[in-house]
Amino acid sequence: FDDGREDNYSVAYPLMKHYGLVGTIFVTTGYIDGTWQKDATWLSAEKPLTIEQLIELKNNHWEIGLHGDRHTTSLQDTLISIEKMDNWIGKQEKYGFSMPNSISDKNEFEEFIVGTKDRIKYIRCGRKTNTKLIKSKILYGLYRFLGSKLAYLRFNRCNVLSKENIDINKIYSVVIRKEDNPYMILKFIDSLPDDSIVVFMLHSIIEKNNHLYNIDPWCWDSELFKILCKELSFRIINKKLSVNTLANIVEE
Repeated sequence: FDDGREDNYSVAYPLMKHYGLVGTIFVTTGYIDGTWQKDATWLSAEKPLTIEQLIELKNNHWEIGLHGDRHTTSLQDTLISIEKMDNWIGKQEKYGFSMPNSISDKNEFEEFIVGTKDRIKYIRCGRKTNTKLIKSKILYGLYRFLGSKLAYLRFNRCNVLSKENIDINKIYSVVIRKEDNPYMILKFIDSLPDDSIVVFMLHSIIEKNNHLYNIDPWCWDSELFKILCKELSFRIINKKLSVNTLANIVEE
């Protein structure tokens, strides 16, 4: 989960706890303490998590990662977020980092990697899929509007990892947005080879009676999320997969 949205605690966390699941939450520290105002595109983010809620998540085996202090991937911004998080939840040896879409300069990114290597465990990116390609747009349309499970598989296949091909400075993810169907996601998971690792990126989990429901693409229906959690728990019981924090997967 990106950003540090309160609904991750009040809606997603109880559902995941009920089904025996844990997650990773990447926190924009300036959003949490009010020193930075949320981006204009975060319409579905009603309010941030509190530090007390972060501590509770940590005490219940969730991973607390970083998403910058002001939602950037600059070295100085990240060092600020590390210092804040050390003070809030207790100093960690290293944090996972989710990279906001705010950097494109190769030299700056290399400087970031060198400057944070002692405190950053891994860097999680967005999609590897190039969504600007005509092929990607066609595949997106086929699964979005026609419900093609094959199109969903082909659209997201390049974002799937395995133990042999993980680059800890560039871990790609599969994005879950408001239009996505949990059964399509589950079909996608079931079709993958046994050594596959998939990182799902989510933002807000919102109930239908919330005034922010479906207000932007960066939210998902809580009932759909519940279906996904329930079905994942069945697969865990049947030893078909495991659900873990990204830090534990990287360490393994």
